[in-house]
Amino acid sequence: MRTKTLILSIMLLLATGIAEAKKVRVVAHRGYWNTEGSARNSISALNNAMAIKAYGSEFDVNITSDGVLVVHHDAKTANGLLIEEHTFAELREKAPKLKNNELIPTLDDYLTAWNHNKKTKLVFEIKPQSSPELETRMVEACLETLRKNNVTDKEVEFISFSYHVCKELKRLRPTAVVMPLSTAVAEPEQMFKDGMDGFDLHYNVLREHPEWVELAKSQKKIVNVWTVNQEDVMREMIALGVDYITTDEPVLLQKVIKNKKK
Repeated sequence: MRTKTLILSIMLLLATGIAEAKKVRVVAHRGYWNTEGSARNSISALNNAMAIKAYGSEFDVNITSDGVLVVHHDAKTANGLLIEEHTFAELREKAPKLKNNELIPTLDDYLTAWNHNKKTKLVFEIKPQSSPELETRMVEACLETLRKNNVTDKEVEFISFSYHVCKELKRLRPTAVVMPLSTAVAEPEQMFKDGMDGFDLHYNVLREHPEWVELAKSQKKIVNVWTVNQEDVMREMIALGVDYITTDEPVLLQKVIKNKKK
């Protein structure tokens, strides 16, 4: 009897692992940049993410002093220009190119290259700015750019470290999928009360609070986790039951998921 029970338990665990793996979606962090000829947040990285059919290509957006939206992670360029204090023309003139020799793309450049790809969603990170007022203007500009490019709610999901940005997104586009990147202002229970569609947290946070995964599942919310680059952590997060894994190693993650399904 003990042997049968043990076998059944093992089979259940294996089945659970396979089921969880089937549900996990791969988000390429700043695109699939970690390959020859590419760079973080480049058009090349976006194209690579689409080529491997990643569920999502994550990218970061900042705004220039004259209101141009640019795809760039940090508030400053590599040579120290604070983007929100410089015009786009100044940025083009003074900012260095990306490591693969591409120019820093505008959001319009990025959307044109993406071109409503059917396999790869936009995972759109709006970066915090120096004031709530500027963040609101930036959210408005981002939503207007998406509207002009006919990007639907089914094609884009939003993330941000700024809870103000997240709340403004929900206020201005209630049907959009929005996930905060931090619990500094609100923990998941409050996020869900505020209408957020899930959360996108560092894997160490979920290690400390695995109960948040169950809370999200009980309310049919999304659990995304960043930035998972090691195979053992990928397997750990899959076993925990997350929905999305954001990674700089999307091809490795795809292999891990494929092996889990066997």
